[in-house]
Amino acid sequence: MTGRQDSDVGFEDQCAFAKRLPHATFVAFDGAGHNVQIEQHAMVCALLHEWASSVISNEGTPVEDE
Repeated sequence: MTGRQDSDVGFEDQCAFAKRLPHATFVAFDGAGHNVQIEQHAMVCALLHEWASSVISNEGTPVEDE
């Protein structure tokens, strides 16, 4: 998760890095900067909850290499 208006590190490099990770999910929030967890708190919490739930529901399921 990153903010599109992050003037410290930007979001483009993070997007490029995520593309190299086969099972990654990338989210860039419009209207958020470097502190996306503060600026978009509710959405960050919702996405982290969704991710954690998917990890727990897939526990023990092997991930195939791509």
